[in-house]
Amino acid sequence: MICSGCGIQVREGSKFCPSCGARMRETDRSSCPQCGAELRLGSSFCSSCGARDMANEEQEEILGIFWMAQGGQGLLTTQWPCILCFSTNRLIVAKATRILARLEFNTFGGGYIRSHASARDRLKMGQKSPDVYLEGNLENFAVPYSDINAVELENGRLSIFCEDLGVPKYRFLVAQSRSNPERASKALEEFLRETLPDKV
Repeated sequence: MICSGCGIQVREGSKFCPSCGARMRETDRSSCPQCGAELRLGSSFCSSCGARDMANEEQEEILGIFWMAQGGQGLLTTQWPCILCFSTNRLIVAKATRILARLEFNTFGGGYIRSHASARDRLKMGQKSPDVYLEGNLENFAVPYSDINAVELENGRLSIFCEDLGVPKYRFLVAQSRSNPERASKALEEFLRETLPDKV
C-alpha cells in the first residue's frame, strides 16, 4: 500500500501510516481486489485481469476552509457570514450556522489549509466529505473550478470572475482577526496561488 499523505510504502492491511499517521484508505492499496496483481497508484483498472478498481478512483478532498464576514453592502454575494470550502474540484459557499461555525472554529481555529495542517487535522478533514457544507441550507451552493476564469484578492475583498472578466460574479469580504487584521487575507492569497495558480 502507498500512503496518500506522504507517499511511502506501507505494509498491506495497515490502518495508519507509520510515518505521518494518516489513516490508510481503500484508495491507498496497491493490489487488485480481484486477482491480487500489483496496481499502479491512481489506476482505475487492473492491467492483469481488467477488473475495475472503484476504490482507486480519485476522491474529492477538502483543501482549504476560510471564513467570510457578513456584508453590509449590496455588492457582496452573501449578506450573511459564510464559509468558503475549497475542494479538489469545486468551491462551496456555505452559510455559517452556529453548529457549523462551532464545529470548524473549535477544530481548526477559524480556518484550515491542508498543505499547512498537522497530520491529525488532515486525518479529521480526510474523513469529511465536502458535501457536508452543501447540506442543511438551501442558500449554500457550489461553483466548479472549470466555471471560474479568475480570482482576485484586494484589500480583504475576494472577487471571483466566471463568464465576464470585467465584472465579478461572486464577491466576499474576508473575515479579519482584530489582533492581526492582514493574517487571514495573506493566508487566503497564498492558498489561492498554490491551489488555483492559473486563475490568480
